[in-house]
Amino acid sequence: MAPHIVCGIDHTSGGDRAVATGAQLARDLRCEVSLVHVMRGAHLGKGGDAVAIGAAEEHRWLQELSQEYGLAPDTRVAVIGGDPADALIGAGQAKDAEFIVVGSRGLHELGDAVFGSVSCALMRNARCPVVVAPPALPVPLVPLSLRPVVCGVDGSERDHPTLRLAADLATRLGAGLHAVHGFDPRPVAAPPAGAVPVVLPVLSEAAEATLEHAVREAGVDAKRRVVSSSPAEGLMRVAGETNAGLLVVGSRGRGKLGSAILGSVAIRLAAEARTPVVVLPPGAVVEGGGHYDVADIVA
Repeated sequence: MAPHIVCGIDHTSGGDRAVATGAQLARDLRCEVSLVHVMRGAHLGKGGDAVAIGAAEEHRWLQELSQEYGLAPDTRVAVIGGDPADALIGAGQAKDAEFIVVGSRGLHELGDAVFGSVSCALMRNARCPVVVAPPALPVPLVPLSLRPVVCGVDGSERDHPTLRLAADLATRLGAGLHAVHGFDPRPVAAPPAGAVPVVLPVLSEAAEATLEHAVREAGVDAKRRVVSSSPAEGLMRVAGETNAGLLVVGSRGRGKLGSAILGSVAIRLAAEARTPVVVLPPGAVVEGGGHYDVADIVA
């Protein structure tokens, strides 16, 4: 069975970006695609009522989108009811999807992290990698093949699977991998009286050690890059300088409020990046039986 991508489509510009991104991923990674529209709170299947009629109209709209973006004639389209994030997660599990692809709404997403948005919920709870198409993403997309993959390293336990996922994607795209660790040189607070301030060279050396350890432990072949800036800004800078095809990061979000307070790098990238952002949620497994299963050897 060919690898599969589930694209969550709505009637915003994010829906257009999602189908464009899903179509390009499908071509470059040789995957099949399903286009899915979720009617929030609807229970479908009762023929003849208003909901069923609306579902038929949405189904025709998805078919038109499939043709507009050059997808295969047999591309599956589906209209389902319920909570959008839960429904897309269920659709991804049913198809054993490698990715769920959605669009984000930009800077609104940062505020919506508290109240819940579809992309934020997927980044927290999906069981496979989530690809987010940010508002600044140029459409139509340039092919991803042969364009570098940029992966964020933050020194957490999620570095290993995130780097393995990024390396596998780079291999499938015939591209190089850049592992990036960003550190903010600005102190969080003024040092106590009499304390010796931590200077930039010390911070830089610690960041390089963190990055070297993560790449070595993951066993991947990657160019290493330490940047003196916030992690999100550093990743976007390197992605621009290398003309990257994908940005890959891990998500450690453990709840709506936690994501907002911690200022998730994934959420910031989903709002502002100009490159598709691949997010590995906390519960997603990429080795040993996950929906996305990396090759045995990626280095």
